[in-house]
Amino acid sequence: MISLPTVFAGAYCPATMCPMFAREGSLITQSVNHPCEGTACGWGATGRCVAPETAFEGVAEAGVTRTPKPAPPCSRSHECQWQIELGDQLCPPRYAVTVGADPHSVVW
Repeated sequence: MISLPTVFAGAYCPATMCPMFAREGSLITQSVNHPCEGTACGWGATGRCVAPETAFEGVAEAGVTRTPKPAPPCSRSHECQWQIELGDQLCPPRYAVTVGADPHSVVW
């Protein structure tokens, strides 16, 4: 069993469970609702998940393609690795909605 830092404990990988871009699971691994693997995952090897940084870059590169809207609520934010690490800051897919980008632009 993997020993996870507190920030990873009980969290799920957004790429496998996000209601905004991964309802059916990961397009890359086909994993669905997968617990965060912490430092065993390439994205978490540094002790924190670096995937949100890449996801925010995807949003910036996608540009505005829709009308910006208020951030939608998320029923899984309490167990989302990205949201746990980001605290009060919006996760990348919810942020995308607020700037008029497609939430799927977070997929690398």
